[in-house]
Amino acid sequence: MITSKRIKQKFEDYRKWFFTFLAKEFINLPLKSQDRLLIIVKKFVENCEKVYEEAKNIKEKSFIINVKEIETRRRDIKANTCVMIGNVLEINKEIRISLPLTQAPGVGDNIECILFSLDEESWYSSKEALITAGR
Repeated sequence: MITSKRIKQKFEDYRKWFFTFLAKEFINLPLKSQDRLLIIVKKFVENCEKVYEEAKNIKEKSFIINVKEIETRRRDIKANTCVMIGNVLEINKEIRISLPLTQAPGVGDNIECILFSLDEESWYSSKEALITAGR
């Protein structure tokens, strides 16, 4: 589930990790290893730029979702995940979102969530879900 709070927290975690890695690990790598890591980082940035360009036509919108049910099956519990079934209040549509058990909201809660769409008719909980829905 994508929320602006969760995104901000992940960016902050990544920022801290990158700065710590740069200061403590990268600086002490042998030159050959620094070269290899720079190639990996450059490829990563190129891939991010491609994804960013392709994603420019995906609509993003924040919705309030009323949680109707939390589904857990044996295999979901083993994977520490659950499926939240909720009603998107603004468009009156049901949505299913897979998320970690530790982030499961309570039934009846109203949560704010960012959803993604190409046509503003079908909304998905992640860009990955949007892309794979057409397969």
